[in-house]
Amino acid sequence: MKKRWTGMACLVGVATLVMTSGPASASSPLDLSWKEGIRLSSEDGNFKFKAGGRLMNDWTWWANADEDVEAFLDEDLEDSVEWRRARFYVSGQIYENVHFKAQYDFAGGDADLKDAWIAVSDVPGVGHVKAGHFKEPFSLNELTSSKYLVFLERALPNVFAPGRNAGVSIYDAPMEERMTWALGAFKDVDDFGEGSGNENYAATARLTGLPYCTDEGDLLHLGIGASVRGVDEVRYRQRPEAHFSPRFVNTDHFEADSVGLVGLEAALVQGPASLSAEYMMSSVASDEADDPTFHGFYIQGGYFLTGERLAYKKSAGAFSRVKPDRNLGEEGGAGAWQVAARYSFLDLDDADLEGGQLQNASVGLNWWLNPNTRMMFDYVLSDLDDVGETGAALMRLQVDF
Repeated sequence: MKKRWTGMACLVGVATLVMTSGPASASSPLDLSWKEGIRLSSEDGNFKFKAGGRLMNDWTWWANADEDVEAFLDEDLEDSVEWRRARFYVSGQIYENVHFKAQYDFAGGDADLKDAWIAVSDVPGVGHVKAGHFKEPFSLNELTSSKYLVFLERALPNVFAPGRNAGVSIYDAPMEERMTWALGAFKDVDDFGEGSGNENYAATARLTGLPYCTDEGDLLHLGIGASVRGVDEVRYRQRPEAHFSPRFVNTDHFEADSVGLVGLEAALVQGPASLSAEYMMSSVASDEADDPTFHGFYIQGGYFLTGERLAYKKSAGAFSRVKPDRNLGEEGGAGAWQVAARYSFLDLDDADLEGGQLQNASVGLNWWLNPNTRMMFDYVLSDLDDVGETGAALMRLQVDF
């Protein structure tokens, strides 16, 4: 409880400071505006501040709760509702080249640390340097914000993506942002950004390119990521792309010395149609488990019935905010409507371990009422190898600001 209220107090304090800030200098007052969120900026552009958050309310209905699967899991699959995310943040720019962000997630009753970092831009020979708690540069699906995902949950192989950890990274987007690269050193930490011990250090890198890109937004994205991680033990487990669900596959904990991760990614946007795919592999050095190798992949496609494109942020090498051509109620507009389908596969069986194999087939419908409000509807059919199939209908009510 202390961590929860400490996190809230920090955010409220910083947000209050930002919102009540006076002039940055005698000639540069801070002007309040809205640009898909709350913005403060000085006239000379040297000082910029943002304050906002996201709320995601998720519902799950098990349309086909297989008895064999429930017996295997020793748990009933029950309908549920949850606040998947309830995040608040402040971020900004100070004196042109210093940037920061602080973000906490209060869903689930704890103040989990998400982003807490300071970055310096325009560093000679490097580009940007960032230090703090943030996402390691690995996986298109992982680096695309949850606000902009095509489906409610990331695909099955995302279990291999390191996510957020404490560390330092250098990165840039050269060739007029037709390319991105990032390299960082990290230490595994918990949900509060805390970690100790001599193990659990990692080096992670990612490289992306746009061999095809038009001014209208059509593009071909190609990328590769890699990570070398020192560990003392490993455990991989995954849900069937429904967050309020038990883990269907699970290796349990086993002793290990190191983990090597490789990820391949590709995406195509052509008008209202989009297609993306990733393959991820984890190679574990473990005497106990006879050096197992696990892997998974997904392929997904989407199509905007109302003609929009899937948005892409070049400087990040990831997908971004969709803006309807006409918001709901704007000159008779109906917002943006997108249909999508995905197949994903995860194999946690190898060597002496039988973590299980899981494959999912999903269909989805997304409705953006405006750039900041969305409703999502997914149906996920999961096949747990040698056990049975389950089906889940999912719905999300989402707003970010």
